[in-house]
Amino acid sequence: MYKRILLKISGKSLKKKNSFININIINHLIKEIKKIIFMNIQLSIVIGGGNIFRGNKYKDIGTDRITADKIGMISTIINGLILANHFRKKKINTEIMSAINISGICNIYNTDKALEIIKKKKILIITAGTGNHLFSTDSAACLRAIEINADLLIKATDVNGIYTKDPKKYKSAKFIKKISYKKIIKNKIKIMDITSFFIAKKYKLPIYIVNIYKKNFLYNILNNKDMNYTIIN
Repeated sequence: MYKRILLKISGKSLKKKNSFININIINHLIKEIKKIIFMNIQLSIVIGGGNIFRGNKYKDIGTDRITADKIGMISTIINGLILANHFRKKKINTEIMSAINISGICNIYNTDKALEIIKKKKILIITAGTGNHLFSTDSAACLRAIEINADLLIKATDVNGIYTKDPKKYKSAKFIKKISYKKIIKNKIKIMDITSFFIAKKYKLPIYIVNIYKKNFLYNILNNKDMNYTIIN
């Protein structure tokens, strides 16, 4: 059903209580990716950095927003390097690219080179967001998905999908299986940065919101298996 996908991994979902990275989650992610490699899927990953630093928390450390966004971009590179290292240890052919020039650490992002990598069935990890201030890694994920002509974007985070209310606060909250970009934008649902939805809507990019901690979360989506995930299109 799908040939090329982009997986957006929330940095927050990688965090451990007393550490910025949870190796158990990375090992879980490796197992889930290995389940779909044989399906002839071309996979790219955009990684967030919220487990290390969130750019919108700049007031907490007394910096301006632009400086904080730079710190946030570097945080995504740290996460990307950790992921790439663990993937390679598990014999997953992986390349890492950055939207900002960080010579000696990883190659700078280039759409043509990115396509060459994923067509060779290598996992491509893309870091540093869009390389611009004031844009979230969600927006970067939509942008990269469109650039590489991905069939869909999967956002793997720490929730099952979208609900009518916060399910942690309201027992009456109902799970939403499918919702339109228009409704997401109108109701200002904050599962992703609102700019992401404007980009996705314009280019008709389907977005799936799924819980990264669930077993078979990638396999089930790609095989249309029934589970809790929200489809936005």
